[in-house]
Amino acid sequence: MRLEPLSDHEWRRFLDQIAVQAGHIAALLDRDMPAELVHAAADAGVRLLPDIGDLDPECSCPGWEMPCRHAAALAYQVSWLLDADPFVLLLLRGKDEAELLGDLHGRSAAPATELATEVFAPADGFARRAADA
Repeated sequence: MRLEPLSDHEWRRFLDQIAVQAGHIAALLDRDMPAELVHAAADAGVRLLPDIGDLDPECSCPGWEMPCRHAAALAYQVSWLLDADPFVLLLLRGKDEAELLGDLHGRSAAPATELATEVFAPADGFARRAADA
């Protein structure tokens, strides 16, 4: 069974879309693939889930049925793996877990640092009152 990997451009659009929502990153870290993540891919113009014709099985057995029992068993196993671990789908689309998380970390590090600086930097009035105390 083959699934077309996402292009570099599709990965950039998809990861940019994920990075703006902390919940998407948290879901992936929890090994979950919520519908919102699939919707985020669609919003980025990326088809994440396989569609009709995307999973074309190939088997050299003499069986005439389509899919043959070997391909059907493989499809069943792949569906079980996808249900257990969303990173399998992302791996089939071209990125392993470490690469994907590294890409997300690079996208979210700068905004998180800027936000932390804004949130945790003491206001001038607070700093003066603390110094006066």
